[in-house]
Amino acid sequence: MPNAARLAIRAEINGILARFTPLGRTIVLTNNLFDLAKHVRLAKKTEKEVLDDATPGRETKGRAKQWEKSGGQEQADKDFDDLIEPGSEKPLPNGKGRMGKLPDGTNVNVRSDSSDGRPTVEIQHPNPVKIRYGN
Repeated sequence: MPNAARLAIRAEINGILARFTPLGRTIVLTNNLFDLAKHVRLAKKTEKEVLDDATPGRETKGRAKQWEKSGGQEQADKDFDDLIEPGSEKPLPNGKGRMGKLPDGTNVNVRSDSSDGRPTVEIQHPNPVKIRYGN
């Protein structure tokens, strides 16, 4: 029997098992859920959405872009939580903040102080984005 015919018969048998047996239906449902999960965005907000109500900050000497928002530490924590993928959060090694990952794998951190003393969310692209939070 040719290989193509064997594969067609196997596919037909798998289809019958999937439709008419509890295990087959469970496997099909699980596969469908995994396919659906690939298209679901788990983070609540994108970087652009977080920056929508921010104003440009001072120019830096390096590649970083700075932005300013109000709300202090509470807003910084909320924006960080909205940006990261659930389950990616860990404490910073120095214990002064948290780090996580964007859906694309980019590292993000939130810390209670920065070089100018304000709470900061830092998105660590090749050209970093730093959002400073005033009161």
